[in-house]
Amino acid sequence: MKALLLLLSTSLFMTSSWALAHKKTQPKPVIVSALPVLHALNQSLLESTPVAVKYLPAKRLPVSRISNWLKHKSQPAIAKLEPVTALITVESVWPEYALLKHMRSNNIAVIEIDAATEILAGGAQIRLSEADLEGQTAFWMAPDNLIVMSQIIARDMLRVWPRYAAQIKENQQSLQQAIRGYALKLDQLLLEHDIAEICLESDRLMPLAQATYLPVETSNCATESLKIIAFSKKQLMHKGQWQVDSLNKPIKGNLHDWLSVNLQRLEQAL
Repeated sequence: MKALLLLLSTSLFMTSSWALAHKKTQPKPVIVSALPVLHALNQSLLESTPVAVKYLPAKRLPVSRISNWLKHKSQPAIAKLEPVTALITVESVWPEYALLKHMRSNNIAVIEIDAATEILAGGAQIRLSEADLEGQTAFWMAPDNLIVMSQIIARDMLRVWPRYAAQIKENQQSLQQAIRGYALKLDQLLLEHDIAEICLESDRLMPLAQATYLPVETSNCATESLKIIAFSKKQLMHKGQWQVDSLNKPIKGNLHDWLSVNLQRLEQAL
């Protein structure tokens, strides 16, 4: 009897030890991206999950310089990464920002999620203009596009990490509600202050201007029009000028914070 108990105890100990060792050796899930907006979406959708969210380029680089960095300087950064489970891209609309071809040499099993066009028959896709396709505009500044991107990414994340489905769904619903609230508040503020025209400093922000459904001018703007310009720490705030953070570089907070800050700057401008 004692021998049997000893055998059972030894077996249980070995099983527990194996399980503990196996748990310790299990790699942490990793997701990577190379555009600030995609990194911010990953952070928001995977909040409170164990998935590690990584951003590949140097954070000082603006969007306009990332494609060149990917082509010529990305390999050392990729080589330092722990095994990556999935990557997020917008390769279907911006092929010069393709990430998969750079990652496959280090990890043939990496899963690609395209946030602009769902890789699925009849899948969702964002709405784009010719300028968007040429990489000249921040197409994610249109709230509808940002919602679609979050939905595409979340649906694929559910397939990759079904064990975290409840949290991912909760995060996506919260983010979608925040984006819709932002769009509604934007419309309300423009209506309350009788804004009848949008004046643009740069075509890069055209998707945001068009989302207001107001006339948009890039020159000869009326005095009472609202001027939308890119945010700069060096630029002072002025009435009539909405300084917008277009996610040209990674942000410190999450997308909820980013939406709130942009609305606060609009209120200050009006």
